[in-house]
Amino acid sequence: VLVEYFFILVLATIFVLAAFAFIAKSLSRKITKPLVDIAENFPNPEFHTEIIRESQVSSEMVKLTQKLIDSHEVMSNFHQQLSEQVHNKTKQLKQLNRELYSIAQKDSLTQLLNRAGFNRLAITSYRNCVRNRINMSLIFIDIDHFKLVNDTHGHPFGDKCIIAVAKTIQKHCKRDTDIIGRYGGEEFIIMIVGGEIKEHNERITLIKDEVEALSLLQGNNIVKMTISAGICSLENNFSIDYEDLLQLSDNQLYISKREGRNKISTEVR
Repeated sequence: VLVEYFFILVLATIFVLAAFAFIAKSLSRKITKPLVDIAENFPNPEFHTEIIRESQVSSEMVKLTQKLIDSHEVMSNFHQQLSEQVHNKTKQLKQLNRELYSIAQKDSLTQLLNRAGFNRLAITSYRNCVRNRINMSLIFIDIDHFKLVNDTHGHPFGDKCIIAVAKTIQKHCKRDTDIIGRYGGEEFIIMIVGGEIKEHNERITLIKDEVEALSLLQGNNIVKMTISAGICSLENNFSIDYEDLLQLSDNQLYISKREGRNKISTEVR
């Protein structure tokens, strides 16, 4: 009899433990399911109502679920705002980089290309001319006796002279293929592409004559100035390197200087 009671007690204990385990597991699922659903459906705001309904196991559970949902909404809003801010800042940074790049390629006084900016565009244009055998000319222009102008009238007036020459060059070099730069100090450089070499020379002559006709006021004084130019044009020989082309144009400029200034010297290859 004792043995029978013992077996009954053991079976009852096992049954109670199994029932308790089943109840505990079910309750655990009931409690944790809303939390798991929140984790799995975090980005989905329309799932909140269903989560609240499934968390009705206790008032504490409802409050915890609601707080987690509220926290999720705060984090989602913060993430959205942060993403928008990052996007806007990235856009601003790209625009700033473009502006800085543009500034780095331009001369601040004349708004022409600086030496680096000119060379970057001119080398590309030069290679295209060589590849397709297109007539082109490279021109150096220098303001005559510019140091005397600065020493006599001051650097601010010297800047006015540089700006006046830059505007005159721009007036006669408006084509999309024309490249103009301030190469340094009172020196300018131009690349003219296409057309006849004679027409290139005529345009530089117009620039020289118009600069000579300028009258700049300095106080009560009228100041005149002239320019010298050196041109190297490619018409038949397209085997010259870009650096050699620069040197040949510069050599022609110095010929104009040696021959008395206010002159144009040319070489055609």
